[in-house]
Amino acid sequence: MPRYEDDGAPEGAFHKNRAARNAAKIRRRGKRLKKRSGVADLLWDEGESPRPTTDTLFSDPDLQELYDRGYLDELGSRLRGGKEATVYTVRRGEQWLVAKLYTDRSVRSFKDDASYWSGFWIGDARTAKAMRKGSRAGNEARQAIWVMREYTTLWRLYQAGLPVPKPAVGPEASELNRSGSVVLMELIGDGDEPAPRLSDVRLEPDEASSAWEQSYGIMLRLAGLGLVHGDFSTYNLLWHRGVVWLIDVPQTVEAHGSPEAVTLLRRDLASLATSFRRLGVEPDLAPLERRLVAALREAM
Repeated sequence: MPRYEDDGAPEGAFHKNRAARNAAKIRRRGKRLKKRSGVADLLWDEGESPRPTTDTLFSDPDLQELYDRGYLDELGSRLRGGKEATVYTVRRGEQWLVAKLYTDRSVRSFKDDASYWSGFWIGDARTAKAMRKGSRAGNEARQAIWVMREYTTLWRLYQAGLPVPKPAVGPEASELNRSGSVVLMELIGDGDEPAPRLSDVRLEPDEASSAWEQSYGIMLRLAGLGLVHGDFSTYNLLWHRGVVWLIDVPQTVEAHGSPEAVTLLRRDLASLATSFRRLGVEPDLAPLERRLVAALREAM
């Protein structure tokens, strides 16, 4: 089982006053949607109640916070939804971004994610205890840390030169802490049209071969940083103008101190290979796995 109590809290760990701040925002600006739906559901409906302020545009308090701080001007369209989050396009000036809105922690499941927390330390003992118990406060802390992990990992990978969307908030922890349950990032695509996932495209043999080499190369670079993605497949890779981009990184595991890291790495490689068989790529996995494991262990 992962441990969460330790004096050395990682960058971006949960701040215990944040739950109170978020609760206050919800009371001021309306109830958070338990399940994300269409764009209209995120806009303030004056038919239900008057706007709290003349500048209130969104019913979602975290989107409103980002709007108030000038991080976005307009909500675009819904891209896709899932159990954990729903993704929308948003506009800031002339630039189109992606807003990933996590589902309310009261309806989100945190089951079967212990391996992603292996070796991850939480500095506040009360927060760690609440997370282990799965209490309301613990689940809120877990979600806050999950969002922070996505931001900090994106910044780390972006600054290391990996092909990931550039985060649109931060990298200062004080800025990231005020983003609530929204991860705002660069939109990979053309204008407001996002690039497709590799799982959704049909590629010519030479394109598929290039996509495989790039995808494996991303895994190798992650391993060299001492990181394992934990959910590496064509569902979490975008294909844009012949370039593979990595997305969805909150579950990324720091190999140092994690007994699950090598197991996750091998699982990622097997999952990636399975995904690429649909595209006609049949790699010899044994030497590729040895190279990955060696890079990861060297980084540890």
